[in-house]
Amino acid sequence: MVTVDNNKKSKFFGRIYVAWDNATGNSKGNDLLVSYSTDGGVTMSDPVAATASLGGGPKGSFGADPYVTSNGTLHVAWLDYQNQRIAEASSTDGGVSYGPVHTIAPTLLRFDTSIPAQNVRGAVVYPSCGAIGATLYCSWGDETVANGFDVFLSKSTNGGVTWSPQRRVTSDTGNADQFNHWLAVDPSNNSVNVAFYDTRQDPTNKTTLYSLARSTDGGSTFSFQTVATAPTDETTPGANLGNQYGDYEGIAALNGIVRPVWTDRRAAVIAAGLREEVFTQALAIP
Repeated sequence: MVTVDNNKKSKFFGRIYVAWDNATGNSKGNDLLVSYSTDGGVTMSDPVAATASLGGGPKGSFGADPYVTSNGTLHVAWLDYQNQRIAEASSTDGGVSYGPVHTIAPTLLRFDTSIPAQNVRGAVVYPSCGAIGATLYCSWGDETVANGFDVFLSKSTNGGVTWSPQRRVTSDTGNADQFNHWLAVDPSNNSVNVAFYDTRQDPTNKTTLYSLARSTDGGSTFSFQTVATAPTDETTPGANLGNQYGDYEGIAALNGIVRPVWTDRRAAVIAAGLREEVFTQALAIP
């Protein structure tokens, strides 16, 4: 994943950061690496391991997500499947070096699980994060004991050293699945927005409606709305079963406009002779 320091008061303003895991097959990685550019991406720095403080030996880094706070501190979160947790580390010198690794939350799953809507590819555990001022927010997906695969949120007000107890983003009962989430914060109104595929409208949990959870009180409570206007089923004949929904979707939020982007295979798409298509919707939310 990629992020840019857009904070004009930061001494690293305009710096581009790229984070990835140096996987060696089957999405199984070792160190989590970060590189940066100070010339608009023309050249990149030598990669540095954000996991260096963990020392030698095997590491399990997957799903890196970099983001920057208002003072220019770079944070990177990832799934540490070796230790079954969502982890993060930060850099105060523009990505040159990284401090200790902190735990955002433990995970029930190590890496992924098969759910009815993602019955071939599987739903993957990974974080998505953002910052409003000095407050950090991270969401992630994980299996639950009684509520299916779900989306959780935690926040930190001390630079990522400690994190609040994890909170479910949705409040549905039963074993409905919410997966392939992504988070975006809107600094204009301090809202936290998390979009995901949702199966709660289908008792079999096979069809999804892309949906949005939104908090305007720092993640204490969330309102919910369905974004997609028609359901999608990626388990039927003709669907790309090897990929289904994939692993990630996207969302942006700025000046009161929330814009999720997702993959959709509704009946009208199939009737037009198409397969999966990319949809978006601009949501003007007070």
